[in-house]
Amino acid sequence: MKLIPIFALALAALSCTSNTDKKLDNEDSPVRGTIKIAADESVKRIIDAEIQMYEMSYPAAKLNVIYMPENEAIRKMLNDEVRVAAVTRALTKAEMAALEEKGYPTNPTIIAIDGVAIIANKKSGRKQISTTELKDILDGKKKTQVGFDNSNSSNLNYLIRKLNIADIKKGNVSAAESTQDLIKFIENNPNTIGVIGMSWISDADSKVAADIKSRVQLLAVSNGEGTAYDPTGYWLNQRKYPLERLVYLHIKESHWGLGRGFQKFACSQRGQLIIEKEGIQPFFLFDKEININHEKLAD
Repeated sequence: MKLIPIFALALAALSCTSNTDKKLDNEDSPVRGTIKIAADESVKRIIDAEIQMYEMSYPAAKLNVIYMPENEAIRKMLNDEVRVAAVTRALTKAEMAALEEKGYPTNPTIIAIDGVAIIANKKSGRKQISTTELKDILDGKKKTQVGFDNSNSSNLNYLIRKLNIADIKKGNVSAAESTQDLIKFIENNPNTIGVIGMSWISDADSKVAADIKSRVQLLAVSNGEGTAYDPTGYWLNQRKYPLERLVYLHIKESHWGLGRGFQKFACSQRGQLIIEKEGIQPFFLFDKEININHEKLAD
């Protein structure tokens, strides 16, 4: 598998046009009906887990999800092609204005604190990386090749914002076709690093996460010369991991329908426990009650 230079690919342009609600099926409600969801691939593990539990809980509900770069997911929501966009950024002022013009709520719904993980070839000898070195690489001051999961990756967009990269074209930045393609490339190329969504490797019980960890080296990340922290849910919980970010559910729905039902579920205690099970940090904290029986056990 060969990475393609990101700037050899055409990036999808955002469209802020929007149509009014189409006539809704009488069956559409928070617990029944069919909707489409567009989601960024970097949060695939989270969204798949939430949808699986939602459909198990409400058999009359069908949520069809398609994965794509986050800007494309938001564009599809604005253009009435999907009702929900699961991404890692807030809406821009122009995107919010497009929704407000048609009477849709624009309050952001945050469901999790995620992060991006930096990976390297196991033979590279790398164990950690600093945000300073990462910025130098993306600024082109160091010639290390950096791979992302697609040509308009949310992981790339996040690092550009986080590290204040003025001109990403100066860096040796390339794109794979998917996260799994990127893993394969890093596995076979010792002098490269890659950037993936943390949820791909955070669940200790996941066979996918175990497979990725067996094939590439996860790098601890430090802020400058500070302590380096591993990309784990524990350090997200402690708010120590330097490359944390938020996961949003943007909904284009002015009525109380299936999109809002899914949104509420993801923010509920059950939905947040799913996120915790995936090994990342839930955005909402709920009290956990423990009942202790003081009765003496039978001899």
